[in-house]
Amino acid sequence: MGFGSWIRRAGYWTMDALVQHGEVRGYYTETKDGWEHGTDPADTERKLQALLEHAAATTKFYEGYKDKHELKDFPLVNKIDYQSRWDDFVSSKYANDKHCHMDCTSGSTGTPLEILYDPSKLKRRYGASIFLNTLANYQIGDRQVYLRIWVDRVKKSFLEQKMTNLIPWDTTNLDDGTLRELCETIRKRHVKQLAGYASSITQLSEFIERAEIDVSGYGVRSITPGSEMTLPYIRKQLEEQFGCAVNCIYGTEEFGTIGVQLTGRDEYYIDTTGVIPEVIKMDSDEPAEDGELGRLVITDLHNYGFPLIRYENGDTVVRRTEAMPGGRYKLYFTQIYGRKIDVVYDTKGEPLSPYLLVNKMWGIEHVTQWKFIQLDRDKYRFQINGDKDKIDEGYITGLFKDDLGEGAVISFEYVDEIPVLRSGKRRFIENRYRKGQSNEQRDRDKA
Repeated sequence: MGFGSWIRRAGYWTMDALVQHGEVRGYYTETKDGWEHGTDPADTERKLQALLEHAAATTKFYEGYKDKHELKDFPLVNKIDYQSRWDDFVSSKYANDKHCHMDCTSGSTGTPLEILYDPSKLKRRYGASIFLNTLANYQIGDRQVYLRIWVDRVKKSFLEQKMTNLIPWDTTNLDDGTLRELCETIRKRHVKQLAGYASSITQLSEFIERAEIDVSGYGVRSITPGSEMTLPYIRKQLEEQFGCAVNCIYGTEEFGTIGVQLTGRDEYYIDTTGVIPEVIKMDSDEPAEDGELGRLVITDLHNYGFPLIRYENGDTVVRRTEAMPGGRYKLYFTQIYGRKIDVVYDTKGEPLSPYLLVNKMWGIEHVTQWKFIQLDRDKYRFQINGDKDKIDEGYITGLFKDDLGEGAVISFEYVDEIPVLRSGKRRFIENRYRKGQSNEQRDRDKA
């Protein structure tokens, strides 16, 4: 531990104790207790009832639910509901509170959504994130490079950067010159953690491989990609390059960090002390079983400024529940498929794991970038940035027909670049086909 990191860490917790009455530390401890002992269902129920009563008493949308006490009796909502009736979801208690904080989603696949955090929720977000990052070998105060597009609404002041030991690295342009400069910054400034967009960290890893730079002695001990899927071979490549574990982060702007991929494992531990994650079936609103792919619905137990109750955020996951002593439990996501609009299906209508696509494309020669698009029930297209004259389309077609079905029609389109979304993220799987879905439902998914 460096002396500078220790000073910053001690200073952070001292300021929390003096200025915020130790609230961030309290939420840190709550999250830690959930990890060590599991979540107490009775505590969750207490929090839930308080939230539901508050929402019914202070928001226009939930005023008709004052006699409802079970989560299943509340409606599913999504981004379009919030965008079209934003004022109806804001708590009258916090609507004009100057201590509240406004944030918004990136709007990668649609219009950004503004979220109001009450002061307590913001502290809870910090406390949970600080602890979950310790599972990825990062301690607050360690020097961190964070890769993302640093738009004005998320920029940190010079003082904030110094206090948190943060080096914000904008990813608007990641050409080879910029990536070489980033490597030098990591080395010279003794960076301990690389965090940020998975696609940007992937670009860094690929540059290091291509430029044959030895970064094993740079001293990085924590790498936490987030916001997008990190391809398994990239995770392994990063671990070999830097000599440390790669722990992907799962979180959203709406909720903050709620999960972290455990060292040496593919699954994510989910912090259920702060949220109630439901997984419901792909084609109905009934609960999915453990091990079954389903749509993720989240209730935030701590945001009273803008109650997020049964919010379908568009992601699809597979869960595993682990029983703990005393009736407690832990929840894991064994698979995170990403947004529902990024789940593709075989010709029989069965969902395909994105990892299957990734694993089969890994090692295909002469392919620099690729994107897989489902156009219709049995029609698919590969967008490929690569050498058209050297790529064996017949081999790739045969490889994927084993899983898509013999009736699959696969076409190829060659492009100079697979573009990033306006948020700076890169999407490599896309579904433009919705089996049995209306245009209205399709539009809701894209929001």
